[in-house]
Amino acid sequence: MAFKKRLVASILVKDGIAVQSFGYKDYLPIGNPVILAENLDRWGVDEIVILSIDNTKKGIDPDLRLLSEISKRVNTPIAYGGGIKNLENVLDVIHSGADRIIIDQLYFQNPSAIKMISESIGSQAVILSLPCSVSDGKISHYNYISKKSEDMDFHSLPFMKEFVASEFLLIDHLHEGKPNSFSEGMLKFFPNDISLICFGGISNSRQVERLFQNQNVVGVCIGNFLNYKEHYFQNIKLELSSSLLRNPVFESFQL
Repeated sequence: MAFKKRLVASILVKDGIAVQSFGYKDYLPIGNPVILAENLDRWGVDEIVILSIDNTKKGIDPDLRLLSEISKRVNTPIAYGGGIKNLENVLDVIHSGADRIIIDQLYFQNPSAIKMISESIGSQAVILSLPCSVSDGKISHYNYISKKSEDMDFHSLPFMKEFVASEFLLIDHLHEGKPNSFSEGMLKFFPNDISLICFGGISNSRQVERLFQNQNVVGVCIGNFLNYKEHYFQNIKLELSSSLLRNPVFESFQL
C-alpha cells in the first residue's frame, strides 16, 4: 500500500514573534508562536514546521527555549530550522523536542557537515530547505542572506545523490503569502527518487490535490492560510480523497 501524504503547518518566527510572510521580504505579526502551535496541534495537522527565519542571518543559535516550550505543549511531530550551524546545534535542537531538523545555508557553506549530521542522527531526521523560483525555463536557488538567486542543476548536486536527507522542503519564495500561486512547474527540475514537501502560496484543496498527484511530493506545507481559520485544515482533509491523506483527526473546543 502506498504511503499516505501529509498536510504540514508552518510557523515562521521572527524576533520571537510568529509572523505572516510575503515573499520572505515583508512580514506582519501574528502573535505568540506557542499559542499558534497549540492551535495547530488541536486542529490535527500532521507535522508542525517551525522556522526561526532570522537566526541564521543574524548568526544566532537555534531558539531552544521556544522549541522546548512548544514541544511540551503539543503532541504533533515538530521539524525545526533556523540557526543550525553544526552538529552541536543539531543535538541541542533534538534534545529540546524536535523530531527532525531543517537545514538551509549549511549544505552550501559546509557540505561535509551535512554528511556528519546525517550519519549522527539518521537521514530520516534531516530535511533540506530549498527556496527556489523558476524563470525563463530555469530553476534558481535563492540565498536569503545575500538575497541573490543562482541557477541550479539539482540532478547533479552531491546531496541529491548521497541521500543525506530524507526530504526536501521546496519553497516557492516569490509566491509565499500569495493565494493559490505555488509554481508547480518547479517539480520537473528534481530527480524522481527524492521526496519533496511543497511550501509557498498553497491555499486550497484543488491545488493540494494536484501537487499530491506528483510521485515526488510526500507533503504540502501551509503557513499563512492555516493560521486564521480553525476549520481550514480539517476542511482540506475532508475535501481530498482518503486514499491520499491520513485520516482527519482533530479536536475543536465545544461551546
